[in-house]
Amino acid sequence: MTRVARAVDLSEWLTRTEERLSTAERRLAAAQRPAAGTSALIYGPNLLPNPGYEGKRLDGWQTPEKGVLVGTPDALSGAWSYRMSHGGSVQTVTREKSSFDISPYAWRNYKGDNSAKPALGSDGVDHTWQGQFDATDGNTRSYLWYDPAGFADAVNTIAGDWLTFDLLIFWEHWYWSEGGTAVIGAHTVAVPPSVSAVGPTTNSFPNLVQYAWPGRYLTGSCNLINIGGIADRIRDGTFRGIELGPGPTTNPTYYGYARPYDARLRASYWKTTSITVSGLSSEVRSIGAGVTGSNVKWNAGVAVKSSVAATAKLGVWWRNAGGTITDVDVSTVNLGAGATTPISATTAAAFSDAAVDLGIYLKVTGNPPSDGLGSTIPWNYTVDDWVLRQQIAG
Repeated sequence: MTRVARAVDLSEWLTRTEERLSTAERRLAAAQRPAAGTSALIYGPNLLPNPGYEGKRLDGWQTPEKGVLVGTPDALSGAWSYRMSHGGSVQTVTREKSSFDISPYAWRNYKGDNSAKPALGSDGVDHTWQGQFDATDGNTRSYLWYDPAGFADAVNTIAGDWLTFDLLIFWEHWYWSEGGTAVIGAHTVAVPPSVSAVGPTTNSFPNLVQYAWPGRYLTGSCNLINIGGIADRIRDGTFRGIELGPGPTTNPTYYGYARPYDARLRASYWKTTSITVSGLSSEVRSIGAGVTGSNVKWNAGVAVKSSVAATAKLGVWWRNAGGTITDVDVSTVNLGAGATTPISATTAAAFSDAAVDLGIYLKVTGNPPSDGLGSTIPWNYTVDDWVLRQQIAG
């Protein structure tokens, strides 16, 4: 009688393969426990549930949707390796609208000879003086100080993101009843001098902008958004206050006084709160090996090759009886572009009997260069040669 070989379809072949794998797992689980300090191979290269094991299987991984099997010459070893691919990514910029509205916490007035001039006027109210009324006081000027905490959120913003910026100030008096001209500058003097001290001689930036007032007892808004000497110093964090006067000449049109406590600096602007690039990180994670034991450490290993500079984090995950999964990183390695890098390490502490299942993961964060158009180039990484060993703690 002549025997004819029966054809085996793919599903039957896979079933037989799974039966062989299951038998191998049971034998390993029943193997004698190693002596203290020794190690035993639980899963070796491509015997860990691996995308390349026995006929291009993908069922051993939780994130196969981004990856494909690659064969020679792209495989790192053997016939197949597993590749995770990432497309070009565009930056996502998150911005929020912010503002500040701050009043000064201190002010000082100075005469033309730089000696202190009392803030209290004949009406019993504090004033900030500018310009020249007579030769006794000369060409006066005043400083106002603002708490840096009030505009700290605006530091490191950029000019193009600012929407409004002004000084709201009330001028009580001008030499002429029809008004006068405010002379506005800035200063970077960190601490107000004592009330009777002479005025600062450095860090003063007077007469950055002038505004005409149509009369006495009027509140007005001075637009400062384009005055870099003021706005830029807020953005770089060096700003400490406003300077009024001295007049550019002794012409009485520059003489007047304002209420210091009402001199409010106000701004609104967009601030970038985060810049993220999606698609730079992913992971491959095995299903459970189902092997554990008291006082057992675990050694994991893998080979990885990234097409761009990247950071790879290898680890062992474990699950307790309640289903909670804990990741235990064992090694973090910087990958060079195009270089195959073996990674391996042992868990720092022994796992207890609370672990009823465990496996391996690899998390990769790439650093792809820009394509010059605001996106990053497509990139990928390839993995192979997974190893998982148990070691009896000494």
